Formats: sequence, structure tokens, C-alpha cells
Amino acid sequence: MKTQRLGQAWMKTQEAGPGVDEDTEAGPGVDEDTEAGPGVDEDTEAGPGVDEDTEAGPGVDEDTEAGPGVDEDTEAGPGVDEDTEAGPGVDEDTEAGPGVDEDTEAGPGVDEDTEAGPGVDEDTEAGPGVDEDTEAGPGVDEDTEAGPGVDEDTEAGPGVDEDTEAGPGVDEDTEAGPGVDEDTEAGPGVDEDTEAGPGVDEDTEAGNGCRHQLNTNSSHLRN
Repeated sequence: MKTQRLGQAWMKTQEAGPGVDEDTEAGPGVDEDTEAGPGVDEDTEAGPGVDEDTEAGPGVDEDTEAGPGVDEDTEAGPGVDEDTEAGPGVDEDTEAGPGVDEDTEAGPGVDEDTEAGPGVDEDTEAGPGVDEDTEAGPGVDEDTEAGPGVDEDTEAGPGVDEDTEAGPGVDEDTEAGPGVDEDTEAGPGVDEDTEAGPGVDEDTEAGNGCRHQLNTNSSHLRN
């Protein structure tokens, strides 16, 4: 039996030509499994210089088939960013051109957060000489936007009290004018408790001459 099998193998070999695989009848330089010729990849039948997985030619990226100088992930050309396909001098995240901020695309001299121009505050976009919190101009208080000589809390003008906005000579609590009592706003010669005018009795508010007349009448009634 063993001799018979050897004979069969010999006969099979005799049928195959020189350099020909005995199982596949593949010729010289031909892969025995794929019948791929010389220089051809045995799995993909890719020719010489061709990538075995993608059949990409010489200088071509094996994953993306990108040509020479082309990024293998994005197929971006030379000088182009591999993530954004941004050209030379362009920021890779924002595609912002030269001199442009990469986050805001703000141009040269422009603040990167607010896009505020030169001399402009980066938080408020306030111009030169303007306060950064209130946008108040020069000589203006930064909290109240009060102008020069104006009190910063009350916006009261020059000579005006800062709490009551009372003018010159006016009491700061009652806004009472000159010669006016600060508690009762009573004018000059007026009693501060009764607001009785000059010559008026503070208890009865009787005017001058009233007390004498009253006394005369009382005497007459008694008689």
C-alpha cells in the first residue's frame, strides 16, 4: 500500500512541469496559494511597490491611498494641517490666517477673548481712557459714571452734599436752606419746635398784639 501511494505521488509529480507546484500547478515564481506572480503580494495580488493591504501604489499611504506629501489621515496636501486641512500659516484648530488669534479668529492687535481692537479693554471693549468695568470716559468715576467734580456715590455736583444732593448752604440731612433749622425746616426766626414765626408765642402761636388784647378783654369781663 505504501508503495502504491509513493507511486501515485511520483506520477503526480511527473505531470507537473519543472518549477511548477505539485498541488496548484503554479509556475515558477508563482505563489502556491494565490497563483500570484513574481513580485506580487501573496494575499492581495498587489504588484511590485504596491501596498499589500490597500493596493496603494509607490509613495501612496497604505491606509488612505494618499499620494506623496499628503497627510495619511486627512489626505491634506503639503503644508496643510493634518487635522483641519488648514493651509500654511493657518491655525490648525480654527483655520485662522496669519496674525489671527487661534481661538477667536481675532485679527492682529485684537484681544483674543473679546475681539476688542487696539487700546480697547479686553473685558468691556471700552476704548482708550475708558474705565474697564463701567466704560466710563476720562475723568468719570468708575463706579457711578459721575463726571469730574461729581461725587462718586450720589452723582452730586460740585458743592452738593454727597448723601442728600443738597446744594451749597443746604443742610445735608434735611435739605434745609440757609438759616433754616435742620430738624424742622423752620425758616429764620421760626421756633424749631412749633414752627412759630417771629413774634409768635411758641405755645399759642398767638401773634404780636394778640396777648395784650386778650388781657384787656379779660379785665373788662371781670369788671
